[in-house]
Amino acid sequence: LKSFPARCCQDSCPPHTSTLCAMKFAVTIAIFGLCCARQALADPVGDVLTLMQHLFDQVKEDGKAEAKAYDKFSAWCEDSARTSDHAVQTATEQKARLEARITKLTSDIEEAGTQTDDLASSLAEVEAESKKAKALREKEHEDFLEDEKELMEMVE
Repeated sequence: LKSFPARCCQDSCPPHTSTLCAMKFAVTIAIFGLCCARQALADPVGDVLTLMQHLFDQVKEDGKAEAKAYDKFSAWCEDSARTSDHAVQTATEQKARLEARITKLTSDIEEAGTQTDDLASSLAEVEAESKKAKALREKEHEDFLEDEKELMEMVE
């Protein structure tokens, strides 16, 4: 009984609908049994043929509906996979660009640090030379004042 519905609709139904087909077949058999018991005096062979045809048509319709739903779901899965692949590719490219930029900026930071150190060293040298020059000017100024004082004392 379980293999009958799977065999009867395997060409028209996707594989995952066999359970649905089996349930419909069981319901149809139950309805068939009730109908046969009630209408024992009526044409039983005709009733059986009618019920079997109805079952066949119903299983075929259900198979088509399930196939359509499966196709729709399959298309959604493919679209989602393409979208995900594109998102991963875009993110990977962006990651590579950002890593390259980080590397460049790190190099720029190191270069700026070296330049800062060089400038600080140069500034220290300039300040030291400036102090020496100032001290020399002060000494020369003192010498000048002394010389001027001596000259003024001589002139007086």
